[in-house]
This record gives sequence, C-alpha cells and structure tokens, in this order.
Amino acid sequence: MKHLSGKILIASASLAFISMLVVAGFSYKKNNQFANTGYWELHSSQVQLFILILVAAGIFGLGIVIGARWYRARANQMHASLRSEPIFLHDSTAKKKNDETLRMINDRANIIAKITNDSIWDWDLITNQVVRYHTSLETLFGYEPFAPEEVDSKWAQLVHPEDWQRIKEKRGAIFGNTTENYWADEYRFKRSDGKWGHVSDKGFIIRNEAGKAIRMVGASRNISEIKNTETILKEKNTELKDLSTYLQHIREEERTLIALEVHEELGQTVSALKIDLDWLQLKIMPAGEAVEKRIMHANKITEQLIVAIRKMAADLRPSILDHFGLNAALQWYCDEFEKLQELHCSFTSTIDDTHLPVDVKTAIYRIVQESLSNVAKHAQAHKTVVLLTEDGDKLCLAVTDDGIGFDALSKKGTFGLVGLRERAISMNGELSIESGKGEGTSVMAMIPRLG
Repeated sequence: MKHLSGKILIASASLAFISMLVVAGFSYKKNNQFANTGYWELHSSQVQLFILILVAAGIFGLGIVIGARWYRARANQMHASLRSEPIFLHDSTAKKKNDETLRMINDRANIIAKITNDSIWDWDLITNQVVRYHTSLETLFGYEPFAPEEVDSKWAQLVHPEDWQRIKEKRGAIFGNTTENYWADEYRFKRSDGKWGHVSDKGFIIRNEAGKAIRMVGASRNISEIKNTETILKEKNTELKDLSTYLQHIREEERTLIALEVHEELGQTVSALKIDLDWLQLKIMPAGEAVEKRIMHANKITEQLIVAIRKMAADLRPSILDHFGLNAALQWYCDEFEKLQELHCSFTSTIDDTHLPVDVKTAIYRIVQESLSNVAKHAQAHKTVVLLTEDGDKLCLAVTDDGIGFDALSKKGTFGLVGLRERAISMNGELSIESGKGEGTSVMAMIPRLG
C-alpha cells in the first residue's frame, strides 16, 4: 500500500479484474506510473462514498460483487482519518466457488442418504469426529443419535469385542499402507435391547500429500434381516442334508435286505429248479427230439435267470463290498462293466480301505456305479478310467471317459447329476463335473475319510 498527496492507492493485483462499470461509476483511472504493478488509484473525494457503499455491502468480512467476481473488503478504522487509511480488497472468488461446491456435495450426499438404506458417514481422522447424513446407524438399533465426537468411542463399546479387535487391526493395516484406500467389513452390533444385530460397513480413505490417512468416507448398512435369513436357510439346508443322509441310509438298508432275500429266496428257488431240470434230463434220456429240445431250452432259461438274479442282488447291494472292502468291490464292478459294455474300463486305487466307514464306502461305490451307468447310456466312449486316491484326510475319486461329452452348464440341474452331488454332500464332501462337447467327461469327488 502506498500513499500519495490527497489520494489513496489500493495495492491489489486482484483489482485488475474490477469491471469497467465500477471504474466508470467512481471515475477513477489507472495511474500510468503503476500500469504494470497492479496498483490502482482512487481520488480522495470519492473515498467516503466508496467506503459507505462497502459498509452497506458489509465490508467487515462480508462479500461484495464487482463485475463477475467476488471480493471481500476490510478497512482498518472507520473515522475521520479514514482518508489516509488503506482499504484492503481480497479476491474471494475461488473461496466462494469452493464453498458452493462443498454445499452442492453436501446436498447430494443428503439426497443419496435419503434414497438409500445405508447410513452415510464422514470420519475426520485428525479430530476423530464422525458426521452422518440423514440417518445415523445407531438409531436403527434403538439408540439416540451420537454426537460426532463420541461416535468412535461408542462403536468401540457396542461392536462385538471379537469383531472390534479384527476391525481395528484391519483398519490400522490399511491406514498404514498408502497403496490401499478401501476398507470393508461385517460385524455384530449390540442393539438397545441387548441382542446382536449385524452391520455391513465400507469406507474410502482420503490421504494428504504425504500419504497420511486424514479422512474416511463410507456407508453402513443394517444387514440383520439378511443374516437372520441366511441363518434360517443354513438350518434348513442342514435339515435337508440330514434328511437326505437318513433316506439314503434307509434305502441302503432296504437294498441290502432285498438283495439278501433275492439271493437267498429267489436264487435258491431257481437253483433248485435247475437241479430238477438236470435230473429230469438224465432220467428221460433218450427221449424224442422235441422233448430233449424243450428240456435244454428250460435249462438254458434257468441258467439265464440265475445270472439275472445274481446281477439284481449285486446291483441292489454287492456282498463283496461288505465282505471284501471298497477296492475289491470297485475292481469287480469295473470288470463286470467292461464285459457287459464291451469298452475298456480300468480301476486304480492307492488307498487303504481297511477301516473306512460303511457309509463312506457305500457313497463312493454308488458314485462310481452311477457315473459308469451314465457313460454306458450317453458317452459313446471307448475308454473309461476310475482312479481312487487320498489327499490328507480326504478320499479323491475321479471317473473319466473319452466320450462325446456335453455342455456341463446346460445339464447342471438334471436329476442324475444332482443325485451324484447329493451323495457327496451327504458325506460332507463335494463333487464337480467337467465336460465339453467332444472333450469327454470327468466326475471328481472329494469325501472325508470319516464321512
């Protein structure tokens, strides 16, 4: 600021933006001597009028508009000596724009908070104050809204201790890692009635130029209903799994009983019939050609019936599985499958099946049985491989063929494939199927040794 006789000069580069209307209104001109310095000259005769206008506009910290820009004016004193006092004008256009932008952001945040179920929050990590928009999460759990400065301490009290420890460690690690700016977690939150609700929380971290976390903005959501629904579904799934296991167990018991009756009752009866036919053939020989053909035909049918009965009993429940173990049963079944279907079927096992539970042996046997049945019906394969290994405490089964394959996604819900998966799931295992047109099919199951 510089003083000349009878004049006040305002030293401010920002005044270079004063509109020509204001210049003309106060009849001041730019002093050529200071043309490139940013100093502007105002005649002393117009100072008081200018000051009055500034006062009316609010010079003490209030804004005035000159042209298209915003300024803030300040005078050191307001008395007669003002003619020799400097008047300061500060260009506040940028601040006004920032204030307006901030107001618009806050308005938008409030609108978003009103149309969403989330509780929007803004956490100042320097002052440890949390500002919420529209709805405070704690009000959804029966509390009065917390003050910004007490939110963090209240959270430490109301979040389940196990979850709070995890949250602090996770947030601390992210705050200290300048390459990570996103945090998300779920935790239990104590309601006003003492019960536990569930919260899903997410936040984006804002850092200063040095990379220090100074602010985090995010959203919290009450997911108690979702968690309760998940709990109910898990309980129902557990009940269905138990029911499926029980039904399979009952079915295997019935199959064992039927297989025993078929083998002992029907099998023995047909065997007795075969003995009588053989005796009759010996007693009446020689006989006429027609009689001999009839007896031979009856013998042949009886033999076929015996084979069919044995196969039926084996399909229902192979006695070899109970008496000789899983490896022997699978080897026998693969050999029979190869003979019947006239395609190569190899079986390899590296497990010790001595102490396997009956349910586990049965589940694996049935999975192989159903898989090979699908190969015979649909695969048009030339070769099938059955491999049984173990990985720690899990048994790994793979049934692979070189057939025409199929689109695994389109066949995902078929009853046969669903049945295979249910077999594995009933034993706390899992089963997957990989196939593609022209690429063959692989059925892979992993089942705990103890079921």
